[in-house]
Amino acid sequence: MTGRDHWVAAEEAVWSAVKTAARVLAGPQKHDILIDSTAVSIGQRAQWIRMGSELKVPVHCLYFDVPLEVCHERNRARKRVVPEEVLNRQAEALEIPTKDEGFASVRTINENQATRTSIGEGGGQKCEKCEPDDNQQQKARN
Repeated sequence: MTGRDHWVAAEEAVWSAVKTAARVLAGPQKHDILIDSTAVSIGQRAQWIRMGSELKVPVHCLYFDVPLEVCHERNRARKRVVPEEVLNRQAEALEIPTKDEGFASVRTINENQATRTSIGEGGGQKCEKCEPDDNQQQKARN
């Protein structure tokens, strides 16, 4: 599922479906769930922390710390380009996530990191899906 900032009419339906799916997946079998959301503000992230609390599951945050100019460069190379003013607005509104918000952990990933490690603190589970393949690692080294 995907939402678009400039297609506001669909946003509520998209996020409602995402929340429903997350509740189902976090049920008795406790599947790991990844919510890919810009969520630049504490208020936007609070809904996911509340949901985790209600479902009694930890909520971890992966914060991608990438300079705005790099975001613009990558955006221009995308098939579905986000308007530059939207990126600028999001950058201005950014409140850097912290554990104080209620996250079990916050992992900062910068633009130069070639690998992703455990999302938990003190030896939590390794996120295999976050590991780049050998080609990505080679590109990151060059």
